Amino acid sequence: MQHQANQMTVHPKVKTLRRRVTTPDLRLCTPDRVKMERRLRVGSTHTAAVSALTYQPVRRELITGHEDGSLKFWEGDTGKHAETVQHHKGWISDLYYWHEGKILFSCSVDGQVVLWSSSNQPYDIIQVGEPVFCLAWLSRKSLLLFGSGKGLGALRKSGKLAANGLSLLSHRVAWVPGHTGIVRCLNIAGNKIYSGGYDKKLVVQEVVSLSGDGEIPLKIVREVVSGSFDKKVKLWTGDGKLVHIIQCSDTVTGLCYVPQTMVLWVAAGTPLPLLYEPKSGDNVTDYAPILNTTSATLHTNRESTVQLLKYIPETSEVIGSTKLKGVICWRYNPTCSVCCHHSPSTSSHVETLTFTSKVPILIFSGGFTGEVVKWEQLQLNSFLYRYTTINS
Repeated sequence: MQHQANQMTVHPKVKTLRRRVTTPDLRLCTPDRVKMERRLRVGSTHTAAVSALTYQPVRRELITGHEDGSLKFWEGDTGKHAETVQHHKGWISDLYYWHEGKILFSCSVDGQVVLWSSSNQPYDIIQVGEPVFCLAWLSRKSLLLFGSGKGLGALRKSGKLAANGLSLLSHRVAWVPGHTGIVRCLNIAGNKIYSGGYDKKLVVQEVVSLSGDGEIPLKIVREVVSGSFDKKVKLWTGDGKLVHIIQCSDTVTGLCYVPQTMVLWVAAGTPLPLLYEPKSGDNVTDYAPILNTTSATLHTNRESTVQLLKYIPETSEVIGSTKLKGVICWRYNPTCSVCCHHSPSTSSHVETLTFTSKVPILIFSGGFTGEVVKWEQLQLNSFLYRYTTINS
């Protein structure tokens, strides 16, 4: 069975998409994007491959789930192994940390959803009866949504507490209409729930008011026929309209969006993630400083291929797994420049700057040669500028 990641990520700000057009007289500077520096690398984590990733902010630990059903906990600052626990009897397919409830959820192809305390101990086990592939918490309705072999299901918060004071969920599964087979990916953004499955559907649902006891407060907004395992990344609007297709050279195994850099990370059979600008769909991997902060051996060793990707908002980090059963962690560096442009005159040092505060953003720089350079931010890509020289 080929491992396939939870391949769905939501970018709430992108509503339209345009392709960049470069004219012959348009001189573009190559920018250095905001740095996501490689902070941590853990070698081979286990004898079994990594099949799920998440972060536990209370204990500041990285958590890896593996194909043999084991969970491993790693110190987030050093990468030192902290603990290994074994409960699931099958492949761990997803890990989800509910920040408000301080509960870690794990699911597996063995049909179990397990609730873990902050001491890394299981305190409740829910038998779903179907392999479970993905998890997401719907805070507005206190529901744990999950994708399974039977479709999209939900578990309600029971209102009771365990002996350790943590919340318990009802063991009664409520099934949500929309899919007719396996649901493999799931994400929540605001009032909408996005799910994708092996029935080739991307289903968009929104939260509604309860109309009766026991009913799940979701309403299907749109169903879209799509593809899978086709080496493509598809960008959609919030209401489920296809706006762009990115063709990759290998199977896509992981996706995540980094809001600080406004870049989509894609794992598709390469030693390092591919980076795309969502508005234009442009591949900006060559501009990314993460290529310079990673050992050159990663570029030549196919066994180090990045497979899973997950963005951790609490720490502004991206964690990823590799084919060598390793883990890599990249952290956003807020002290680095957003982008870097070089003056068209190599003999002139920049000695003065000013800029306009309204769109379109204009920056004026000047040096001892008496030339003033006007930089204008492109509307199609916020990291690219064109410049013109003004002789004083």
